[in-house]
Amino acid sequence: MAEITASMVKELREKTGAGMMDCKKALAECDGDMERAVDELRKRGQAVADKRGGRATREGLVFERTEGAVGVLVELNCETDFVARNDEFRAIGRDLADLLFQHGDQFTDPSQLMGFTSPEHGRTVSEILTEAIGKTGENMGVRRFVRLNADQNGPHGFITSYIHPPGKLGVLVEVHAGKPESLNNAGVRQLGRDLAMHIAAAAPVSISRNDVDPALVAREKKIYMEQAQHEGKPEKIWEKIAEGKLAKFYKQSCLLEQEFVKDPDQTIEQLVAAVGKAAGDTLTVARFERFEVGAGAEQEEA
Repeated sequence: MAEITASMVKELREKTGAGMMDCKKALAECDGDMERAVDELRKRGQAVADKRGGRATREGLVFERTEGAVGVLVELNCETDFVARNDEFRAIGRDLADLLFQHGDQFTDPSQLMGFTSPEHGRTVSEILTEAIGKTGENMGVRRFVRLNADQNGPHGFITSYIHPPGKLGVLVEVHAGKPESLNNAGVRQLGRDLAMHIAAAAPVSISRNDVDPALVAREKKIYMEQAQHEGKPEKIWEKIAEGKLAKFYKQSCLLEQEFVKDPDQTIEQLVAAVGKAAGDTLTVARFERFEVGAGAEQEEA
């Protein structure tokens, strides 16, 4: 049996809000498996919140560059918030966003980026970071990046970005119109900004329920079924209860079904349709990316 340490109990408490003894017991029953322990607590109704993706543990900032049909997000990490506020750190982040905007279609992961020579600086990205590490005394690294090109999904598309102050959360959203003139429509452009800000606040996991990872749906349904069992509900209604909770999950997690944060009386789907109608066009949300500093780092390190 795996040793259950105080730090493991503390991490599980932070993830779920459950009591110390409940967390210790769940970890023991799950042989130290953190993800299984979270699920077990949720089944029992002891978790007060499902913090999707885990608690952010790394410092750093998210940087963007967006123009027309192309947009970039890059997460640059460091060890302390003090360095993240440093002007040189921010300058490196902006330079990386510019570099990825111009050349990002050549890379699929940060390791490939490290060996690329910046035309502006005449040095590789690895050398630039190494110099900054020497100056600050802190380790730095590019954790992830994404480059969206709306032209890959058809004509009349544009990318909008949003960085939430102080810079630890960034969003890209891709919108397509049916007519080229809609790209210059003020309402359509405002829709892009509103969608990006909404995604930052509401953290959807997909655009529609058809896009949700089937494994995630299966996991959620299993938890809901077992919750009903733990609550002593008759077995014949477990399926109905689970389906009802899944419908609520979709409304909370799918962008088009979410209530618009600036106007909860309408869904995002209704907002997109209304703006399209006002512009005399049909608009489509094609995809989005949402980076939050440190989010999911625990899973990567496991």
